[in-house]
Amino acid sequence: MINPKISRQVEYRSFKDNPGECPGCGGSDLVNEYQTYSVATRKGKKISDSFVISGDFGWFCASCPTIVINKDEVGKMLGYGKSNWNIGSEFTVLGIADLDAIPANKRDLPIGDPNNPLPLIEFTEFSKAKKTPKSDVISKDDHEEQNLDVLQNIEFAIVSAYRRNRDLTDHNVDMALETLVKLYRGRKAFPPQNLLTLEVYEAAQGMCDWRLGETVLEDESDLPADLPLEQVSRDIIVACLNRLRKSVRTWTKQGGRQGYLNYIDQFLP
Repeated sequence: MINPKISRQVEYRSFKDNPGECPGCGGSDLVNEYQTYSVATRKGKKISDSFVISGDFGWFCASCPTIVINKDEVGKMLGYGKSNWNIGSEFTVLGIADLDAIPANKRDLPIGDPNNPLPLIEFTEFSKAKKTPKSDVISKDDHEEQNLDVLQNIEFAIVSAYRRNRDLTDHNVDMALETLVKLYRGRKAFPPQNLLTLEVYEAAQGMCDWRLGETVLEDESDLPADLPLEQVSRDIIVACLNRLRKSVRTWTKQGGRQGYLNYIDQFLP
């Protein structure tokens, strides 16, 4: 299932039937969907008119946050503009226009009015973005490659908490991870007072303690989970927690207050 409300990397291609492989992960599972987009145009170095247009010229990757835009189809749609429109010869698809996010009491105002700014789920130019490996939710260096299972274990605990409570935000995750870093470094750390943050904290702590060999992981039936365990050190747990904090900050910048949570929610079972 495609989630259109996350920030994506965009690449422009010319094609007739199918865009081919995803430029982000190399997969072939690109899904064509009808959406509403914000498009800006330009003539040379001068910005021309911007538009909100709907169409099926976007192909979404089901495995990573990438979208391929059929630039020929967008060009055709812009070619149908009125004679008094200042349409430039170049264009950029800025992102998806999240019309559902417009408050009900402002839907009678023109979109883009100072009192009714367009809610935009922004795209990042693919040439400036880092590609995401299909088999990996987070980028990693050689050290993280060795501990990828620990990272995935902790992220599974986080996303499980998010699926139980969709009010969680990336801020709750970051605060929980920060407290856990203090805890496993042997510093004075108290459980968070914020109930949402506490939910993430307890879920991630349970997974970390299990990887340390200090507790038995239980499934939803309160029975010991039949999972293999390779115990790790506290230093590794701390390194993984810090790495996840970096990932949280990265995806929050790209996707907003739940950018990280929505991103990992796509990839984990």
